[in-house]
Amino acid sequence: MPEIVRFVKHVSIKIAVVFVLIAMIPPIKGDAQLGNALYLDGNGNYMRIKHHKDFNVLAGKSMTITCQVKTSEADDFRRILSKRSGTMSTNPGYEMFIKSGTGELGINLRMSNGVNAGPPYSITKINDDKWHHLAMVINAELKIISMYIDGSLQQTSTNASIGTQDAYNLTDILVGAGSGPGFFWNGWIDDVRIYNNAFNSDEIEKDITSAPDKNTSNLIAAWDFEKIDSITVQDTKTTHPGTLTAACKILPVDPFTMQIVEISDYYPDAPCGINNKDERLASVVFKTSGAVNPILLDSLNFVLSGNLSPNFLKDLQLNYTGGQKRYRKSWAQKIGFGQIYGDTIRVSLQQYLKEGDNYFWLTTAFDSTVQEGDSLACTFIGYRLTGSDFAPFETQKSPWLRPLIPEHQLLFSGGDFQSASYRIPAIISRGDTLIAVADARILSNADLPNNIDLYARTSFDKGKTWSAPVTIANFGNDGASDPALVLDPLSGDIICLFASHAGLFQSTPGQKIKFQVSRSADNGLNWSAPEDFSNDIYLSGWYAAWIASGNAHATADSLIYAVAGVRENESTRISNFLISSIDGGKSWKSIPTQANPVGDEAKVISLETGELMMLIRATGQRKVTYSSDKGQSWSPVKVVPELVEPGVNGDLLRYTSLSSGQDKNRILFSIPNHPTQRKNLTVFLSYDEGKTWPVKKVIYPGLAAYSSLAILEDGSVGVFYENGEYENYELYFARFTLDWLTNGEDSFGAPSQTKNITTDHIDLKIIPNPTNFTTKIYYTIPQNLSCDVHIDLISQDGRVIKIQKDDSDNTEYPRSTLLDVKNLPSGVYYVRLRAGQHQQTEKLLIQH
Repeated sequence: MPEIVRFVKHVSIKIAVVFVLIAMIPPIKGDAQLGNALYLDGNGNYMRIKHHKDFNVLAGKSMTITCQVKTSEADDFRRILSKRSGTMSTNPGYEMFIKSGTGELGINLRMSNGVNAGPPYSITKINDDKWHHLAMVINAELKIISMYIDGSLQQTSTNASIGTQDAYNLTDILVGAGSGPGFFWNGWIDDVRIYNNAFNSDEIEKDITSAPDKNTSNLIAAWDFEKIDSITVQDTKTTHPGTLTAACKILPVDPFTMQIVEISDYYPDAPCGINNKDERLASVVFKTSGAVNPILLDSLNFVLSGNLSPNFLKDLQLNYTGGQKRYRKSWAQKIGFGQIYGDTIRVSLQQYLKEGDNYFWLTTAFDSTVQEGDSLACTFIGYRLTGSDFAPFETQKSPWLRPLIPEHQLLFSGGDFQSASYRIPAIISRGDTLIAVADARILSNADLPNNIDLYARTSFDKGKTWSAPVTIANFGNDGASDPALVLDPLSGDIICLFASHAGLFQSTPGQKIKFQVSRSADNGLNWSAPEDFSNDIYLSGWYAAWIASGNAHATADSLIYAVAGVRENESTRISNFLISSIDGGKSWKSIPTQANPVGDEAKVISLETGELMMLIRATGQRKVTYSSDKGQSWSPVKVVPELVEPGVNGDLLRYTSLSSGQDKNRILFSIPNHPTQRKNLTVFLSYDEGKTWPVKKVIYPGLAAYSSLAILEDGSVGVFYENGEYENYELYFARFTLDWLTNGEDSFGAPSQTKNITTDHIDLKIIPNPTNFTTKIYYTIPQNLSCDVHIDLISQDGRVIKIQKDDSDNTEYPRSTLLDVKNLPSGVYYVRLRAGQHQQTEKLLIQH
């Protein structure tokens, strides 16, 4: 049942006189309304008006739609009013909405022939927390659609479809929501009116200053929210009533006295980063109406739960972000400090509320002795206004018990670094250095062929701090997208594979989506100019080929593999093929055998059996196929029961292997673990080379999509993932240990020495050791042994990061060869010599 507040306009002679005086003064544009208005909180509530033929835009028919709105928010394309026949952009109908991020008014007028005749965005912004009169005018005779704000013409658009085509549909009108419904309005709406003629500027001025009645000419319907019966809102002509959803509120608009119209709480459900100095705990928003006699907030109270002792919380602060619902340290005003009483936090403050939204955030730092795996939740329980008693608050939410992990950092958010939005994470490690790459979607969140650059950020301290972004690819108005990273085992370079220019479904043999490669020799701080290898990987007749973002795969024998999603013809069907490089990414080719006829984004990895395993994106459950001949043939595709997913890109990475000297075979896989929705990002662990996945841990239970994995030198796991808390998407980095992933059942142990097959008559020495530039490898092997000799450089977590063949003809004993390590970060490594079935390993320390 909606909260219906009856507003009595004349409760005393004094107030009556005030209203009379106000009535004598022409309304000021943007000034406050009087009487009742519809208040919506952006969380799914709206008013529905049943479809009627008079509401449709027909060929030859003019129409004017006006309303009054007030909001302080523009974090989504929230709809003011919508009559559209579905969620597809081609469906006919009309909408009024706010532009995400900037707050201008927008209009969609989609005609039946698919043309969008709506004008560009307004000049004036409407998210300034003031009342604005909006008007959309469709003039069939002049073939013009115009938008007005407060009587001022903002934009016009002339289109031949206006007046000749219709925008007909059978959909209800939604006030405060888009078709679906979705894009819910957060703020006030009043005086919604629909006329069957095209207003001129004088008529718009009259609409601002006066109200229509049932006899007003050309009026189809009007809703002023004064006549309410339960959930029914009567229109002026009493022929088209509106129906309120359950959470709607009809509230009095009182310009003289501030009132609190709603209090709501919010709790992040991402992990807490132990190293964060301002970790968000909880948020409270006080929504108010009226600016006169502002309310003074005196205190806020919270209660803690979880196994983390409150004594480990340091520097508890209350931050005020005004009308901005997100917390950023640079945006926040610190206004109070939390005091702990048992499991309760009390913040004393003296903060006047402003009209509109007032967001408060409780943040904390953690004591240095906090342990990974501790958990924490913080719940808002009440407040006190100055001069009033304590007011308890009962939450309708159940805060997630948030785990504490070493790092949880926001790396990219819409609007950062001159880009409207970000998507498509990829990450790779070299020792404890991390390189993260993402799509910077400059103008919008759309895929190729839109304007997209590739940005890279580097961390030299396990993800605690990050460099400013550097650009890998910028093709102007053309795009670069879907980065996949791999460490070149021959040179130690980081290689970035990516798609560019044409879109996947716009690509043709004559105008391909391109396959490009860029390299970095200095941990992602600088990158080579992109090199186009499209002609090398496209087979005859192919329409499109691109590489799944995340990790490509380097094998122990220096091959590089990646999986291409391919449109083999003009259809939209995607199949999977393997591409490879034998020379560290300097040349590429496609293996012509189709791995999977109906697939999508996929990842490949080498198994201890010598096989390749490919995991393939599929709605419902992940698919798997195997190759025992380096991709020349593949087993029949089958589903993996444990890997439930909604059909989204995931990542696959070797963690440890017996052949590299570790105690177990371990493989990691990350995916949103939900059958239909992109949410519940989860990391899986397999001990039997991908046959089963008995271990899994939720990293983020909210909306999430693509992810990428990295293994650091100390064995901790990094996940770079798309987080949908506020937008589609922000990109976060999380780091945790194997102990946390397995609830203490398993721990990482660095290989003390790679497992030998035999060490008969092999001697291996490294001089100098430690080194910072080059070192010399001295070795002896049996004189009667005729075979190639390979030197493998292995990171502490067991990854082969460099393979060097000794081609010298030196027959003296001991033999020797130089090993160049100047581009590798400091740390512990292992040098393995392989000669036929003989192996020997020694530890190498690199110190810069």
